[in-house]
Amino acid sequence: MRISFLAFLLTAATLAAAEETPVSTETFRAYAEGWTLYFEEDGEPFGAEAFRRDGTVTWKPEGGPCIDGVWGGDETGRICFLYPEAMACWRITRDGDGKIARMEDGSLEIRIVGRDRRPLVCGDEPAI
Repeated sequence: MRISFLAFLLTAATLAAAEETPVSTETFRAYAEGWTLYFEEDGEPFGAEAFRRDGTVTWKPEGGPCIDGVWGGDETGRICFLYPEAMACWRITRDGDGKIARMEDGSLEIRIVGRDRRPLVCGDEPAI
């Protein structure tokens, strides 16, 4: 009985790990550039980010002001954003429900829940 239970746990862990696949920097760039992406944390709106083709971005946290920055990635799949007051690096993975962004330090996990080509509105002017 113990062996069967252990085998079950190992199989379940393997399947769970196999359900998420890393997204490369190139794949993410092709997905994001020219789009505004929308994010949720635990099913609640978290924010939106407009990705321009020149590598600049505008981040708008839910209920907060827009912040302009730049982004880039490396060969390991790490995607980093540099804003005037902070830098944040993420890993993007894909699962059966879409794409997940995890801060490199593991402190935050958000889900990409949509994208469109509508401008991100910051105050009176669109950001893109």
